[in-house]
Amino acid sequence: MKQPLLSPNSHGPNRLGLCLALSLGLTLGCRQLPKERGAQVQVISSSGLAELNPNDVVVAPVQNIMAEGDIPADKIRLAFYSALPRRGYVPLALDFVDRAVVDASYSPSMLREDAVLQILIHDWNEALWNVRTVLVVDLEARMLDSSQPGAPVVWSGRLSGRYDFARDERQFASDQALLQHACDQLAMEILSAMPARSTVPGRN
Repeated sequence: MKQPLLSPNSHGPNRLGLCLALSLGLTLGCRQLPKERGAQVQVISSSGLAELNPNDVVVAPVQNIMAEGDIPADKIRLAFYSALPRRGYVPLALDFVDRAVVDASYSPSMLREDAVLQILIHDWNEALWNVRTVLVVDLEARMLDSSQPGAPVVWSGRLSGRYDFARDERQFASDQALLQHACDQLAMEILSAMPARSTVPGRN
């Protein structure tokens, strides 16, 4: 004879409530990226980028500043590289940049670029990715003026939160392709809050 799923003293309603609470806890705060790009980005600094109006941009290797944990650095970097042209900027080829970065020999303006895009990862958590296609992230992007001593920051923005990509899952044949798509969307979200490059005649 089969045993009941819940014995009389197993406090069924309490367990059910606990399961629901855990489920809600996993999804609480999860959101999809808004149609209005850039709306969820915290702009930290916005002084100087419009005046600089850079054209050629170096996308620096991603900086993982978390205490521990792995990140898909190549996918994140490629995402920002791909998003820059949609804002009017021209990123230098990644392999060209990487040849100059060998042995930390690169310094701003070495490649005669106008600006450098830094990408800092404060948090990247894929614990819910396989179960719910959710990423927990805290990303920061900084644009540096290569022409000035010390390469000062002329724009920076930060995006943090839990983001749900489940609705996009069926569009991709592999998990890696879906993850690249997620990185692409996050990068575009951040850079949409950054001023686009002006193409008015007479500007850089």
